[in-house]
Amino acid sequence: LESIGQATPERMEAVARMIGSSSGRGHLGKAEVFAGAASDLLWAPRNLAGEIQSFTNLVNKDPYVRKQTAKMLISYTAFVIGTAAIAQSQGADVEWDPLSSDFLKVRVGNTRFDLAGPHAGLVRLTARVITGNIKSTRTKQFGTTTVGQELGRFAQGKIHPFLGLGIELGQPLAARGLGLKTPKGFGGQDVYKAYTEDTWHQITDDFAPFIATDVWDAWRDGGAVLGAVAGGASAVGVGVQTYKPKPPTGGVPKLRGLRRSATR
Repeated sequence: LESIGQATPERMEAVARMIGSSSGRGHLGKAEVFAGAASDLLWAPRNLAGEIQSFTNLVNKDPYVRKQTAKMLISYTAFVIGTAAIAQSQGADVEWDPLSSDFLKVRVGNTRFDLAGPHAGLVRLTARVITGNIKSTRTKQFGTTTVGQELGRFAQGKIHPFLGLGIELGQPLAARGLGLKTPKGFGGQDVYKAYTEDTWHQITDDFAPFIATDVWDAWRDGGAVLGAVAGGASAVGVGVQTYKPKPPTGGVPKLRGLRRSATR
């Protein structure tokens, strides 16, 4: 406790909250009374709060918390960038542009390893909102976006999986019943078509344990070694995704028809 300095109750509470946010147990403040309801609507609301607070603690009123937060973020960033750079030197592809959904992801074939996790998502959201631009993971070209679109995508990615699935299935069903254009799912896919044409794959993809789908998808795409690596990475908390790039005529709808523009 010597490094903390004067261990006042206020400082100890601030330190405890800093530790909680850095480990995915953020404080909900006055919304703590609604934590149970929030868990029914959102995917890990305390974790989301922790992700945000891991940055906002940089302006905490306690100087010790500010200092320790800065040290943790610098160490974390150095580790992520260093690991990505090493992977790139060994032949893997790494995206360094924060406007891309592949930002700080290491790509081996069609398998992506998300080293920075949700922190990269917050950086990406901020970059897109500030610049008004987005980068296609398929064409590497730039297009335009809006604050509403980006906040909508971010919010959709934080909805509880069961609620999100209900929305993804309900929207196209309602649209088809009303004769309207079918909206797309979170990843730009036609959810109704996916469930009717490949029901088993969609169900396993949505409800199977993450590590199981990570291993299976990587194994099927790149072989046993890549599957084993994906399983090990997923087991320690690294996000793993395997998907093939769509052809131009069937690309991700949210990027289709975007105007080419320079990053502001």
